[in-house]
Amino acid sequence: MSYFTEGAYTINGGPLTVRTAGDGRPVVHLHSAGGPRTSQTVKQLAQAHAVHQPVCPGFEGTPRHPALAAITDYADLVAEYIKNHCGGECDIVAESFGGWVALWLAARHPDIVGQMVLEAPAGLCPPGKGGLPADPQERFAKLYAHPENAPQDNRPVEVLQGNGAVFMDFGGLVFDEALAAKLPEIRARTLVLMGTLDEIIPPETGQLLKAKLPLSHLTYIWDAAHSLEIDQPEKVAAIAMDFLDRGESFIVRPGKDAAE
Repeated sequence: MSYFTEGAYTINGGPLTVRTAGDGRPVVHLHSAGGPRTSQTVKQLAQAHAVHQPVCPGFEGTPRHPALAAITDYADLVAEYIKNHCGGECDIVAESFGGWVALWLAARHPDIVGQMVLEAPAGLCPPGKGGLPADPQERFAKLYAHPENAPQDNRPVEVLQGNGAVFMDFGGLVFDEALAAKLPEIRARTLVLMGTLDEIIPPETGQLLKAKLPLSHLTYIWDAAHSLEIDQPEKVAAIAMDFLDRGESFIVRPGKDAAE
């Protein structure tokens, strides 16, 4: 499966664009602040699952949603989509900004979230730690340990700027105190993936999630910066799909089978 079809929905009084591909148990893929991408990891997920990739309203030039004023509003919007179009429950795979959304989704709607894979999730970046450089070249260097894997980006500048503006409207890279307080209540089994070379989301974020989430696993993807699905697509896909398949019996194995 190498392509997605795109659908337009009206949910909670406003528009939501969703890209879908594949068949099987539904997985919702929540994109990063860079916008949705059909990475090799996502393509592999779609070979075994029905993948639903919502486009956060305002990203990729899509219309804004009148009901979205906070990150929790977007989590509620995704929840309504899952209830209406994913059979009432699904697993979540989420990148960065999407991981922030996923955590609120699991906190506010525990009945519809099965398992979660969070890749360098945003929303819990300690003050003075990590961060996203304003300079485009510096930002690119911190996003990718393997820039040769990054897809050519032909999106117009205004689309990229619009994506960034929506992300900043939600607060950007912040430490969400309200979310941190909710972490012990989240019951979704969760795999947290962090890149060994990530300087945008600091290691403290992964350690906090491992300590506070009752059913969590933490592992590091070797030779990856912030964009895990681009730097190490095969490793991320293998460990994510193994986790989604095994669930409670999942064990991070040492050596080459795990993070190397």
